[in-house]
Amino acid sequence: SKTIKGIKECYGESQNRLIGDMTKGTSTYVDFNTLGHKSSQYDFHYEISIPLAKLGVTAADVASKGLGVMLVATFGTSGMDCLPYDTSMSDNADQLYSKDPSTTHEKEDDDNITVPFAYIGKQN
Repeated sequence: SKTIKGIKECYGESQNRLIGDMTKGTSTYVDFNTLGHKSSQYDFHYEISIPLAKLGVTAADVASKGLGVMLVATFGTSGMDCLPYDTSMSDNADQLYSKDPSTTHEKEDDDNITVPFAYIGKQN
């Protein structure tokens, strides 16, 4: 990507990010590439390939009906991030994790995702 959006307070060595700042609106979002970040050197991308047959669909199904997709990443016992992004992934980031007070309750909360899936093929 030509732009990498993120929270300025988290860039480099400053690490002045506040717990829960994503939902409190106290963060300053910037394009890290304008601050010296080099996407081509520092970032990585991956691809997940799942045979359509394993999902019980065909290419014709995808073309005519579409296929909704979402990636949910976990770093505890709960979802911590997702694509497309939903703010439920940081709604409890301002509370302490019961197993380790140096991190957040977001690792063990329930997340009620409200954003729609990304669609491949026909858009719903």
